Amino acid sequence: MQRQLEMDANETAQLEEREREMRQLETDILDINDIFRDLGTMVHDQGELTDNIETQVETAAVRVESGNKQLEKAVRHKKCSRKLTCCIVCLLLGILTAIVIIVVVLLAIFTDAFKKSNNK
Repeated sequence: MQRQLEMDANETAQLEEREREMRQLETDILDINDIFRDLGTMVHDQGELTDNIETQVETAAVRVESGNKQLEKAVRHKKCSRKLTCCIVCLLLGILTAIVIIVVVLLAIFTDAFKKSNNK
């Protein structure tokens, strides 16, 4: 009978140990569940951050392309401006040369006329 009581006590101790282990396992599973929830929240938040970064990169790429087009347009305008400036300078030099030639010719004509009138 005493042996039976010892076996029952031993079995009871084993059952209590198993129950304690089961409770510990349940606690560990709940902790793991909390960790996975936190991890899911972090992944979701980082996904939004990644989407935001991706949007900003796309916006920057569009703005860079627009800037490149504006720079190309500015270069074309500057080239046209240089050509126009050269044309204006050449035109002014041509007009100045024509005025100088006209003044020289008129001076020569008036000088000849003055000499002829003084000789008479």
